[in-house]
Amino acid sequence: MENKITALEKISFLIPVYHGVSDFLVLLHSIEDFTQYRSEILVSFDDPKDWDEIEEKKEKINFIPIINKKRKYFSKNINQLARKATGDYLIISNQDIFFQSVSTYFFVTDCIAAKIPFASPLIMN
Repeated sequence: MENKITALEKISFLIPVYHGVSDFLVLLHSIEDFTQYRSEILVSFDDPKDWDEIEEKKEKINFIPIINKKRKYFSKNINQLARKATGDYLIISNQDIFFQSVSTYFFVTDCIAAKIPFASPLIMN
């Protein structure tokens, strides 16, 4: 059976941004191609000082921002994002990871084939 993303399955990218936005902007650009599939990108910001730069990106890539008034760091941000997510599959990412289109596609299709509802990218050195 071929693994593929169907029109019925929605993917939610959960990205907490809790120390600067430069890495986040690289990450956002890396998943831009992936938005051709049924997906949503949810991003939580702990005190974004560079909001103008983020706002400019938001016009090009549709993502849902959540702005926190106080720092929540990783785990509380992920919980907050997961509660808002509407996807069938959740991709949990740190802000300093970037995705390659082909590897992300296979990562997600493998999760779908295995019926894994959420996952985080494997980091290999």
